[in-house]
Amino acid sequence: MDINMFGTFLYWFIFLQVTLIGQLTCANILDVTCINFNPIYDTSSSASYAAILNGADVTSMVSFQRSVDLDTGDRQSTWCSMDDDAGTCGLPQGSMIDSSGRVTFQNTDQDKFGAYGCRAERYNWTTETSTIFIRNDAHFTPGYFTVTVSLDEEVRLSMNTSSSSGTSGSLVWILNHEDGRQTDLSTNVSGDALYVSKAKKAEHAGVHHYYYSDDPDRGGLVKLIVRACLDNLWGPGCQYTCSACYNGGVCDDVSGRCVCPPGFSGDHCQIACEAGKFGQGCSGSCTTLESGRTDCSGAVFCLPDPYGCSCAAGWTGLQCDQACPDSSYGAGCTETCHCVSTGTCDPLTGACSDGCEDGWIGDQCQVTVLDIIAMLRGGVYDATATNNFLGIFMIGDSIVTGDLSLTYSIGREVDTGPGETGHGAYFKVDGLVKTEAWEDTGLPPGTQFTRSTTSAQHSLRAGIDKTNGGAARVGAYRMSVDYKGWTERNVLLNEYRGESNSEVWPEKLSITVGIGETVTLGVSTTQSVDTSSLRWRFNGGSEITEWNGMTSVTIYDVRKSDEGIYECYVEGNRETGKHAILKLIVRSCPSFKYGLDCSLNCPVCYAGGAIKDWKHYRKHLL
Repeated sequence: MDINMFGTFLYWFIFLQVTLIGQLTCANILDVTCINFNPIYDTSSSASYAAILNGADVTSMVSFQRSVDLDTGDRQSTWCSMDDDAGTCGLPQGSMIDSSGRVTFQNTDQDKFGAYGCRAERYNWTTETSTIFIRNDAHFTPGYFTVTVSLDEEVRLSMNTSSSSGTSGSLVWILNHEDGRQTDLSTNVSGDALYVSKAKKAEHAGVHHYYYSDDPDRGGLVKLIVRACLDNLWGPGCQYTCSACYNGGVCDDVSGRCVCPPGFSGDHCQIACEAGKFGQGCSGSCTTLESGRTDCSGAVFCLPDPYGCSCAAGWTGLQCDQACPDSSYGAGCTETCHCVSTGTCDPLTGACSDGCEDGWIGDQCQVTVLDIIAMLRGGVYDATATNNFLGIFMIGDSIVTGDLSLTYSIGREVDTGPGETGHGAYFKVDGLVKTEAWEDTGLPPGTQFTRSTTSAQHSLRAGIDKTNGGAARVGAYRMSVDYKGWTERNVLLNEYRGESNSEVWPEKLSITVGIGETVTLGVSTTQSVDTSSLRWRFNGGSEITEWNGMTSVTIYDVRKSDEGIYECYVEGNRETGKHAILKLIVRSCPSFKYGLDCSLNCPVCYAGGAIKDWKHYRKHLL
């Protein structure tokens, strides 16, 4: 082959490979939407749902099935494409799959009730999602077709009773697990609702079916999705921190990417699509779904887990036929507007025509400027101290600090040796305090909570007892404030420090770097420590063997996934707590840049101030 021809061939081969890999890497999952046009169907009419794979030949790349047999819990393994026999994949007999990727159930089909799947295949990737059909004369209907929670979060699945005529059968609540098992949860139901204190994927995720025993097809269905990680974490060991997902986006616990609601796109779901558009790149159009359609109303949009199903932006209700009420916007109208005046909020995007209310900024008024301070006083490093406390303080005028939606949390969610991890304890401004068993909160035994309220400040303090807490006091504690759907988080490190109290201690407690930069993590040791015995961990995971015996490690081309808690300890002595714990913070932008696309130049921050990546806001760190 001529050398020039070979060079040209090689160039295009590499270009195509890089392009393909780029598409897969950026997406991680295919941009597929399962659209249900008749979620609450008339038993005497036809019903349909479609799979939309943006940027692809839909006919050859999508397939369908009935996901679960509600009688047995068995999961369907066969998928049907166009021209396949619908019965082989569990679809009602007589169902038709057309060339646009749409399944139509005939009006004579009396077997439409259930959970159905959509699957897309492209570039050797496969992505699945599902949707639910419920009869219009059902005895029960869910508040939402899907509910998504993170590991160990509490959740309440409720069913609404209808005016349909009753039955003499007993009430039954069956969970159809993702692995084909069925569990009868009827004895756990109270007031037509099932309460789960700490959700687990294996125990609680799946399609929940609530019905009268003699009429199961007129029951209600809701799918519970449980992320495999605690809130704000992702990865195979849940060791990575999620980036911010705006406008109702959900952090994928496998890839860390934001799965954006229908009507929004961007790495952080920060970009509002044009009216009538959907898809992760806003490339889907509701007006092309069927003849005469002018908007996205009247259809349920189902995305791959962990997002689930919702209406498109601007619509709400089980049939998505109700416009957003004032002061709400987005997919399913679940997001809160923060406008100066009522009635000036765009129901699709949340943008305010007359500006943002106090405490909120951004193009859509969805970024809050909360004055949050996390504090550690009298830490474990003070060997002669008695007790110490962790505190989180919310500062501002009474409009903010007195808001009943405020929730404060203190907990330990990263394993750093001694002590336990858990989901923390929290309280609300209205005075309700929720705590759990110590082994579930991750806080040391004997911890006592106090709170303080003034006109301009709220605080939650966790007093840690030296005698009862012991070495369990050592660790990384996460504190957060939730305010009208916005969460501010911080992590404080409570550890021994200095040669008289510790074997290994960090040169710096926390280091902040920009993405793509180089950072060195360093520790010091007592003279008696054999440095060859030093071991490192990241976010409580397995030992990083390539760092064995190092007192300093360098990370090149830092990524957001490198952010978190690092430990260095003497092999075999991790449980004593006398080792180094340090925090690496990775800005989403390079140094001196900020903004959602990192295109803006940072101003000068004096006295050690730092710029938030996504807004022009100086944050002072203590």
